Amino acid sequence: MDFERQVKSWLVQDVKRLHLLQTAAKLQLDDWCFAAGFLRNMVWDKLHDVKSDSALNDIYLIYFNNLDVKKNNR
Repeated sequence: MDFERQVKSWLVQDVKRLHLLQTAAKLQLDDWCFAAGFLRNMVWDKLHDVKSDSALNDIYLIYFNNLDVKKNNR
């Protein structure tokens, strides 16, 4: 089974998560990702045939701001 393809398929079929991904992309951050339950809960529900999706209550948008890095001048 191609798990990456399967997860991508689930994501594009999930209206709420797809909307969150599109909204995050509009922020035009250089380097970002969602963490915690954003993906984990969906995969768990699908693999365990849970009929009602788990709540999207554990979502973190993590990003790296290269302009906010203090340089160490040793």
